[in-house]
Amino acid sequence: MKKLLLSVAFVLAAFSNVNAQQLLSDDFNSYTVGNVGTDLTGTTAGQGNWYTLVPAGGNNSNFQFVAETGRGNVFSIESTNQPPATAPAPANYRLATKMDFNTALWNTKTTGNNILKVEYEFFTGAATTSKAVHRMAVSSANRAIGGLTYVPETRTLAGLAYANPPGGSGPGLYNITLGSTPLVLDANKWYKVIFYVDYTTNKATWQIPDKNINVNFDIVSVATEAPDEISFLAIAGTGNAMSSTLKYDNYMVSAVNNTTASVDDVISTKFNIYPNPASDIITISNQESIGVEKVSIVDMNGRVVKTQSFTNQSEIQLNISDLRAGVYIFNISTKEGNASKKVIKK
Repeated sequence: MKKLLLSVAFVLAAFSNVNAQQLLSDDFNSYTVGNVGTDLTGTTAGQGNWYTLVPAGGNNSNFQFVAETGRGNVFSIESTNQPPATAPAPANYRLATKMDFNTALWNTKTTGNNILKVEYEFFTGAATTSKAVHRMAVSSANRAIGGLTYVPETRTLAGLAYANPPGGSGPGLYNITLGSTPLVLDANKWYKVIFYVDYTTNKATWQIPDKNINVNFDIVSVATEAPDEISFLAIAGTGNAMSSTLKYDNYMVSAVNNTTASVDDVISTKFNIYPNPASDIITISNQESIGVEKVSIVDMNGRVVKTQSFTNQSEIQLNISDLRAGVYIFNISTKEGNASKKVIKK
């Protein structure tokens, strides 16, 4: 509960990285469709060790695992339809965090991997008048560090950083414009977003591959602020009178040694594999008509255990019933580049 409350401050391994170390990943495909959990106080774990917190006025149905065409399962959070509460009433927000990530896990990183990398995909949704604010928030045990903010009404995406910028009002949490003007995303589209915190240079970096966005910003020193929690929030915005729902997929946290994104990183974000874990037939798909030429399956010892060629289909199926139970890397070859995805065989 203490860790969840620290995130309230926000209310008020990519494979191609050299020495990248994946600390946590979740594609939500192994969970039962429906409510994430049964407790809104942040004290009892729901499916997949996800905890949910709603101070007032919410329901367990605000947090859902949902079947999504072409993706398997995704994670959704529905905001309140109310404006911000007036103190001393409890704040109007909804928060979810996967408790597998904490400072102890961060401290297992390999020497030299001093950059925290948080990546996920989210769906912008249809036009709405909801003034709710949706955030991904990284915090230490003491304070906010940074993240991303999305407003469905305006479809604007901004960085979030605990910083002390020139002309500001002192150290605090600031929205960071991702470009020379506010970044407006397309409606009804999935976007991959990446947030880095460099513990050597005290810089935050935001990348949105589909928009060719790569922005960095000086932040207040994080030398003594090891990451301890990563949360997803839906917060009541000023004048709000309508709820909004944001869907998330392919959440991953890594420790890396650089913030360089390759062509193959971008291609990997466009493919989905489901179900995952799987026991027999899996589907590999993408929504941009990228044709698959070949799939090579590699085990954790680096051995190629299966290869199959295709004729540039954008959606394919593979039978993996002949593979032993374990973790495999699926290397997907296309004319546009190569993608890598982790699959668990049951």
